[in-house]
Amino acid sequence: MMLPRGILLTLTLGCSLALAAALPPGRPLADIPMESLGNTTVTAREYLGKTVLIAVITTRCPECIATAEMMTRLQRELGPRGVQMIGAIAGSNQKNLVPPFIARYKINFPLGFVYPEAIQKLANLSPGIRPFVPILIFVDREGMVRQQYFGNDPFLAKGQVETTVRNTLEQLVTERPRPTKKK
Repeated sequence: MMLPRGILLTLTLGCSLALAAALPPGRPLADIPMESLGNTTVTAREYLGKTVLIAVITTRCPECIATAEMMTRLQRELGPRGVQMIGAIAGSNQKNLVPPFIARYKINFPLGFVYPEAIQKLANLSPGIRPFVPILIFVDREGMVRQQYFGNDPFLAKGQVETTVRNTLEQLVTERPRPTKKK
């Protein structure tokens, strides 16, 4: 049975909002260095106090390119509200691909490369697991991974990615900080 477009869109957005309504407490983000331009190193831990979206991408995957373009728009829009995008090109021997990718897609956020072993630690994967890209990792201001999605996840359904990413980031930005435990 085919549902009318309006109903399908309402159901999809409703599911996205319901998903974002119950973000789990999370796990600590692994502090993985990412080599960037000019042999500098970037880590997501440098951005504690900000809401961070880390995307692990490749340079030839159409969904990854669309993700990088979306992140450029969201960095411009949400950056002033405390959101930081970070991109990591996955794979060995990717260092030379970073500068042309930045230039071609006018990337306005830190973008570097990471080796497969680092991706396993960053995404908390068991050895031997090769996930689909892009990998999106949502990190709260306290450095806790609150959501993580792989390229084949229904969360990243075509046509809904930017809406659901934006909703998740909005929720993390507006969350009240958790009370700290007194020692």
